Amino acid sequence: MYRRKSAYEKYRDLWIEKYNNGMSFTAIGKEYGVHYSTVRNVIINFVDKRDKSPYKKYVAEWVRLYEIEGLSSNEIAKKYKCDVTTVTKMLKNEGVQLRRDVVRERTYDKYLDEWIELYDKGLSLKSIAEKYGTYPQTVHSYIKEKIEMRKYEETSKTYHLMESYFDVIDNKEKAYWLGYFYSSGNLAYIKEGAGYTLQLSDKIEYVDRLEKFRKVIKLDKNIEKLNPSSNVIRFTSKHMCQTLIELGFSKDKNNNSHFPKIEKDYYKSFILGFVDGKGYINSKRNQFAIHGSDHILKTIKNYTFNEIGVHFLWQNYKQYKKNTSDQIKITKKDDLLKFIDWLYKDEIEYSSQRDLRKIDN
Repeated sequence: MYRRKSAYEKYRDLWIEKYNNGMSFTAIGKEYGVHYSTVRNVIINFVDKRDKSPYKKYVAEWVRLYEIEGLSSNEIAKKYKCDVTTVTKMLKNEGVQLRRDVVRERTYDKYLDEWIELYDKGLSLKSIAEKYGTYPQTVHSYIKEKIEMRKYEETSKTYHLMESYFDVIDNKEKAYWLGYFYSSGNLAYIKEGAGYTLQLSDKIEYVDRLEKFRKVIKLDKNIEKLNPSSNVIRFTSKHMCQTLIELGFSKDKNNNSHFPKIEKDYYKSFILGFVDGKGYINSKRNQFAIHGSDHILKTIKNYTFNEIGVHFLWQNYKQYKKNTSDQIKITKKDDLLKFIDWLYKDEIEYSSQRDLRKIDN
């Protein structure tokens, strides 16, 4: 097969000489203004192709320096004026186990279990570091892979509360406040990596109810103003967030909460708390409505009918322009009075302002 003669073959002998003197195809190509592949094609059959790395001839010596003399890969790289990655790559190719890959006991490994225990008890990284004469960053680097670190909201809070309040719903008061939180509370920041912030809001005229809730969970943090017409309590508690989710509370904002997993003896108290937040009464029309998630409203509707024979009508209530919320409704005055009498009977007084019994009989 005929092969066209290259216009650059006249440079072959010069290029061979330069290549044998250590220049690369690329360097020769730059000198003559041609692509390196042109140089390679012209002389490849007339030279012994060198290994790409000019340091391969030193690999045996590097192994000796590293394993016998104890030099580090950085020290070897400085000695031979090359990049440290070149040294480590060649050592690995020769089967050398790099010292950084060998598991060695670190300076503070002996304190690891103690540090984890202290951190779990609530001590800060700074406090642990001061106790052991080191730095907070050091403590963090040791324990971060063994346990889940507290979020910023948790480490920065300067208040206390009874985080276990909802752990066991074993009385009417707890059931009421659970219902109240279901109706007016939310988990504000429950996304991964963003902390565990809860908030509970209510109208300004019902501030007494927020104050009672604040006291019952022993929260030493003041009520804040949310907007001109509402107040809010905000606090951080991973434990309480997880407890509420396990009970059935929805961690998103789509109103998908389920009626909580509690004893039936406390259903009515929960419903009272929920009604105090989600209930709406029109005394002129003798109508009463509750809006909320499908599962909660169905449970309230069925439970109330079985207990006292009061029938709630089911409606799809347009709460916002684009979103809809389910609603159950009492439209007969006799049923409404019967429901109110049943709801408050044998219950604790929780709010001096919001009381359905104030309806005109």
